[in-house]
Amino acid sequence: MAIDDASTLDPNVPLPADEDSLARVLGRLDDKIALLAQINQSLDTLARAIFKSWFVDFDPIRAKIDGRHTALAPAIATLFPSRLVDSELGEIPPGWRIGNPTDFAALKALNDGHTEFVYFAVTPTDTLEELMDLANRAAYPSVPPEIIAATKVVCPPDDLLAAYSRIITPLLAKMTCNKDDSQHLTRLRNALLPNHR
Repeated sequence: MAIDDASTLDPNVPLPADEDSLARVLGRLDDKIALLAQINQSLDTLARAIFKSWFVDFDPIRAKIDGRHTALAPAIATLFPSRLVDSELGEIPPGWRIGNPTDFAALKALNDGHTEFVYFAVTPTDTLEELMDLANRAAYPSVPPEIIAATKVVCPPDDLLAAYSRIITPLLAKMTCNKDDSQHLTRLRNALLPNHR
């Protein structure tokens, strides 16, 4: 290209060498954003699996009933009873009460473990599907408070919730950090894209 032709170049269009470099940078950013999303999905799956095992399926209690090892640290295993009793929701551990997300959150949210417990209690897929049905599948569903109040959950004792919080809080903190990093990288990627210049 002649020197005189340089004046006709669009300054916003990178030269071929720059295009290659930019493509590599954008590719790395996309890979990092995707990796952060994958890590967060894995962390969320792990947190939900622990919640379901402890507070829905009662795996540690059933292991004790069957004479099996709970696979939990002794200090945590001792927080689970070794039997189940009948209730309006089926078998539940003795000493655990039946409540709903609204009164449980209002009374307990400031205590260790309660915020995390309430979050995972009301966000499993089947619960969300039920609430969406009650909201008539609206694009922006508004579920009446009385409907949420009627949703029953089994509430464990405070000492077990505190133990749960010690395990789950670092996972949620890591997810928040990853989300912040992903948003930052997305803004950086968008700023580097030619059509955003």
